[in-house]
This record gives sequence, C-alpha cells and structure tokens, in this order.
Amino acid sequence: MNSELASDLHNLVVIGNGMVGHHCVEQLVQGGALSRYRIHVFSEEPLRAYDRVHLSEYFGGRDAESLALGDAAFYQQAGVILHLGVPVLEIDRARQKVITAQIQIRLTYIMALPPPSLVKKCVPR
Repeated sequence: MNSELASDLHNLVVIGNGMVGHHCVEQLVQGGALSRYRIHVFSEEPLRAYDRVHLSEYFGGRDAESLALGDAAFYQQAGVILHLGVPVLEIDRARQKVITAQIQIRLTYIMALPPPSLVKKCVPR
C-alpha cells in the first residue's frame, strides 16, 4: 500500500462475493483501489467466492477449495476485508452506513452485485 495512513482511506463496500463480486474486487485491486480504499466484501455464505457453474461437481466428490475462485491469500492482503457469513441487513443512506447483525461500517461507496441476468432485467432502457 502507499504511504497514506489507513485512517485516511475511505470504505468501499461490495455486497456479494459470488463470481461477479469476486471479479469486481479483483479488478478494483488491479486498478490500484487499495491506495484510496479499504474494500469490505460481505457474503451471506460461509465460504469465499466459488465456481457456481461447476458446483454439481462438488456433489460428485470435488472439494470446496478446488471450486474456490482465486487464492485465499487474495482476501488476506491489507485493505481487503472479507466478511463471510455476514448478511447485510440494511443500507442506511442518510447516515452512510452498512448495517449487519455484527457491525456497522461508514461507507463512501457501495456496490451491490446481483447476477448479471438480474441487472439486465432491472435496468430500464
């Protein structure tokens, strides 16, 4: 990370650690976002992002780690905070906070990432 103090960084919140959320965080990190933001990733699921396309192979004996997207170390780097098994209960826009049962985080930016097919259906043309 750069020489900025961690307290000078803004919080960027990504809600969803599926395939799209994971790719988004990868792109943010590659683009240098960690010099300006702490990236908090919230996932209701207890495991980090995994390949849902091949999920049926898990039931055929493939282990969960082999389905994981990326290395576990990606989410252990400074500035990337993964909150597994922590559903977001509320986004309080007035107070600029993301609220879960465990914590409240003041945020600067937020990205909620539904599946692309849902985005296409919800975005007016």
